[in-house]
Amino acid sequence: MKKTFFVLGLASVCFFGACTTSPMGGPAQTQATQNSQQNKLPVTGTAGALQHVGMTSQLGPTQQKLQPGDVTVNFNTVHDTKQGVYKVDASYPVVILNKGTKAAADQINKTVVDFISGKVKNFEDAMGGSPSTPVTPDQLASKNYPSYFTVSFVPMVQTGSLLAFRFDVQDLRGAGQPSVFTYGMNFDAKTGKQIQIADLFKSGSDYVQELSTQVTAVLNKVLAAVDTGDATQNATIKKDILSRGAAKVENFQNFNLAQDSIIVYFPLYQAAGGIPDASTIQIPLSTFSKILDSKGLAGASATGAARAK
Repeated sequence: MKKTFFVLGLASVCFFGACTTSPMGGPAQTQATQNSQQNKLPVTGTAGALQHVGMTSQLGPTQQKLQPGDVTVNFNTVHDTKQGVYKVDASYPVVILNKGTKAAADQINKTVVDFISGKVKNFEDAMGGSPSTPVTPDQLASKNYPSYFTVSFVPMVQTGSLLAFRFDVQDLRGAGQPSVFTYGMNFDAKTGKQIQIADLFKSGSDYVQELSTQVTAVLNKVLAAVDTGDATQNATIKKDILSRGAAKVENFQNFNLAQDSIIVYFPLYQAAGGIPDASTIQIPLSTFSKILDSKGLAGASATGAARAK
């Protein structure tokens, strides 16, 4: 049966501009809704959970004339429920390039929507499928959800042609504590292309080994504090977490490129108490100065950071 989502446009943030409205509730949300315009999202793609919804975005008003080069980031939230089973609240950015092509903005938005739709679909499939009836306001307000899936996001940086977003996910499937995940997405605002880790380094450089060396060094320092009260368990946990720093490219695909650093994300380790958080590893770009692609986005970010100091 056809699935129904409640999709709410919430607010807007303008990089290098003056648009600063709250992403969650309050008067700013009401103003944005009252003055909103409808903007069809590019929802076609391979991930199917949101494709058939005919989703629209309510865009908050620009509160001041933007300067050339500004990027406006609007917020959408997808609400979905299966009464007594689960609740979904997934927020994601909708990008408007005030200096740039619509094609690039559409490509960025499509990639984000495909990402969110895939995560929502995976959760709902695991929970027995999507609802067969529309979501009601009473269902949205209900607390009777033994399982839930939430996504929030933070615009990390916009430097030159770089856009970077961090997505924070909580996934609870029944009893216990929710699983917590962080995902990074980085885009070339000129082309709309999603930036991969290999794009940051010179062709032919052994960047995977260098990332492994730096991440492992940080993990070793963090894991010195592991203390579960059981020496055997401590050793097992340390070995497991240190494997994240192994020289495999798949270990470093989940990252954000900031103005002066690379931030690598790993799943939060929740197997036992007494384990320090080793899910976010931040490494200065200057560490990779010999192998960074100076003509690429990482090189531009490192140059910008150096000028700012």
